[in-house]
Amino acid sequence: MIRFASFIFLSYFSIHCTYSQIGLNVHLSSFDENLFSAHLGNANPQQNTAPVLGIDYWFRLKQKRIEFQPTIQYADYGGIYEVRQVGLLLHASIYPFDLDGDCNCPTFSKENELIKKGFYVRLTPGFGHWAASAQKVRGFETADDLSVILPEIGLGIGLDIGISNLFTLTPQLRYRYIIGGNWDGEVDFSFDAFDILEPGLRLGLRFDEKNYGFKTRRRR
Repeated sequence: MIRFASFIFLSYFSIHCTYSQIGLNVHLSSFDENLFSAHLGNANPQQNTAPVLGIDYWFRLKQKRIEFQPTIQYADYGGIYEVRQVGLLLHASIYPFDLDGDCNCPTFSKENELIKKGFYVRLTPGFGHWAASAQKVRGFETADDLSVILPEIGLGIGLDIGISNLFTLTPQLRYRYIIGGNWDGEVDFSFDAFDILEPGLRLGLRFDEKNYGFKTRRRR
């Protein structure tokens, strides 16, 4: 399901966007095993920290500084339950100080306009496939994982720093609210929603015909 949705996202954006960019990002995340332990009775829950690795495709509206980044991400939290997560997010970023600007972003060279042109606020809907090892949950001997698909919503802020016409570096901070649900597997249980605060960094690579000879397809 996530692979199919990712294909649709990337195919549509590559056809309809004037300027395109890909990005690599990493966020520092944590998962509280108390979410499991409250139901499964494990006496030694942990707070596991892991990097969330992502790849995205960037595009923007032509007339407004509103930008989008469909993103695929992966995290392996490990720990007692060997928790993993694969997610698909759609970041929508608004640049409040340059909403009507024509900055030909995401890179720029005027240092005195860094905050004006680079600062954004972000809204992020999405969903993720979460999985945990059933063998680690009360010793069930099975190859099947506990798994669930959970929707989420997020808020964030960031600052685009134009390193060159090719590279953009973006420190960012995001808040994710993951809606609870029922986990399926050898043990069926549910838990309430949980949230995660994640600092991160993105490296954007922009390819365009003007600077590098790469043609991007325009809407007809």
